[in-house]
Amino acid sequence: MVEVSKLSYIYTYLFAISVFTTKVSILLFYRRIFSRGGLSFKIAFWFGTFLVASYPVIFLFTMLFCCTPLSHYWTQFKGTEGSCIDVGHFFVILAIINLFTNVIVLLIPVPEVLKLQMSREKKGAVFGILALGGLVCIASAVRVYYLDVFSKAADNTWAMGTVAIWSSVEPSMGIVSACLPSFKSFLRYLRRKGGSKSRSSFPTISNGGKGNRLRFDDEIALRSQIVGGEGSMHSGQGSEAGRQIYVKTDVEQIITEIPEAMRRSNV
Repeated sequence: MVEVSKLSYIYTYLFAISVFTTKVSILLFYRRIFSRGGLSFKIAFWFGTFLVASYPVIFLFTMLFCCTPLSHYWTQFKGTEGSCIDVGHFFVILAIINLFTNVIVLLIPVPEVLKLQMSREKKGAVFGILALGGLVCIASAVRVYYLDVFSKAADNTWAMGTVAIWSSVEPSMGIVSACLPSFKSFLRYLRRKGGSKSRSSFPTISNGGKGNRLRFDDEIALRSQIVGGEGSMHSGQGSEAGRQIYVKTDVEQIITEIPEAMRRSNV
């Protein structure tokens, strides 16, 4: 039980760091996208930033002084002397604060998205991304419920498992939500990189480096050039009259002659 308590104490720090950094990442993304937002957006942004920043401060200050001595947090089950706050109820209160900040972070961009001049399909795609953030809020609410069950349970080890599961689901979904807006650009990059590698070219035919070799460079260069000098048109059709398009194809053919003696031997 002592080892389990130590692991749970360390895991609370990991959870707090993960949800804090994820929300900061999302808020910075909002600020970059809606940099020209109005006063209402700026107020909502800084209010959400204040709530997100206050969460780790409250957590760290409380968890560092939750027990006297601190080791009593994991040795209390061995009958050691010391005192602790009601950690179970503290986790419930902190989870409610976390749920509230999740909802605030989710709602901050909604007014700005409604103002965007885009089609309904694109707005629907944006709100679909925000809907995934709504799933994070649902996971956070479920976590609040199981933390309340944990705080009232007679056997904490039995109730701890479900809390650990939902404490992993919430930050994981938050990370996916934070990465989803840039996922389309990532797919476009992979598609572009894959297309550059799969450019077609004619095969090279060789016979040990000594046979016939045929290579075609199917590189077609399109360039636009304005023809000047004598004979160029300066009136009537405007500057576009002398514009022409040249198609340039480079073909290279290398043929190695087979020696006469080798050719006779093959016959």
